[in-house]
Amino acid sequence: MDKFSRIVRDYKNYIWKVSYYILKDEHLAEDACQETLMILNDNLEKIDLDSPRSQGFITVVARHKAYELYNKEKRYVYGEDDISTNLAEELDNSSELMDAIHSLSPLYSSVLLLSSVHGYNDQEIASILKISHDTVRKRKERARKQLEKIYYGEEGGR
Repeated sequence: MDKFSRIVRDYKNYIWKVSYYILKDEHLAEDACQETLMILNDNLEKIDLDSPRSQGFITVVARHKAYELYNKEKRYVYGEDDISTNLAEELDNSSELMDAIHSLSPLYSSVLLLSSVHGYNDQEIASILKISHDTVRKRKERARKQLEKIYYGEEGGR
């Protein structure tokens, strides 16, 4: 079985659940799932299905696509992101730092997770998220500033 078929088999329902959790609409979740799978298909060389980080990468891409559709449809229902909690446990990083990252806007957390946790460079992130290199750079800069305020406190600094 080829890599893409394995992704579809193993992650399609998961991607749909991530999308539905954000969009609260079955049809939009299906659209987000399909678009996420297309992005994953375009980036197969970046996915190692034997790595426990694959689900984290797939989650970041799915969340980004769902929020992108939300911004087009304006249907997002705010709530706790239990998917973020699962990702933090899976990646076995500092739970406080991961909580701080996930408290950021999805625009910023997606870029920061792909960069810091998954090790992608700005050009790869731009390709994955289908945004410009300059947008990636600026979002990372803003994310780091916000993260510093959240993680170290307003006055704490470094």
